Amino acid sequence: MKKVTFILIAVLYVVAAQAQKTRVGISTGLTYSNIYDNVEGNDKTDAKRGLSLGMFLEAPICDGSFSFQPTLQYVQKGSVWTNFQAEKTSWALRYAELQANFLFNTNKKNGGFFVGLGPAVSYAVPSKRVIENNEGTSERALTFGDEAINDYRRLDLGANGIIGYRDKMGWLLSVNYTLGLRNQYPGGGSDIKYNNASVGIKLGYLFKN
Repeated sequence: MKKVTFILIAVLYVVAAQAQKTRVGISTGLTYSNIYDNVEGNDKTDAKRGLSLGMFLEAPICDGSFSFQPTLQYVQKGSVWTNFQAEKTSWALRYAELQANFLFNTNKKNGGFFVGLGPAVSYAVPSKRVIENNEGTSERALTFGDEAINDYRRLDLGANGIIGYRDKMGWLLSVNYTLGLRNQYPGGGSDIKYNNASVGIKLGYLFKN
């Protein structure tokens, strides 16, 4: 939690320092995600499609050549596992996610391409597991925590990379990749590792001050 607190303080500090020039934006898009593990078995793992919806701030740094872009979004992640009996299990994970990207802008305020990196903090919200087989479909809510009885850990820490284009009117189109660096498999005594990874395609709009 100390790392999370530090990131939040850093976000608030930078935004406050550039408050007069900071712009507010909204975004929505599609996600393609997977859960990577080190377990050998017969399950075939496929990416899961989802949605994202969020708000972000854009605070210019160094006369606009660089900017700070914290984003708070609801994002759907997860994975689809299919075993040798053709039973399909969909892990529909849902997160409230904070991305804190530092961007380099090619054309400052007049639009142009941008590229950036930053940390990502994800907090799991109500999610579910759906099983489809010859007997039909069943689902249940996922449990989060650090005990072995839980399905996943609730907090994920990761890194995010983004590239995109911004026009003069404030519209943005971007692609980002988020890699979860914290093992999401609950239970400290296990060697099993689960890591989230997702690609997001977003359309956003920056409001004028």
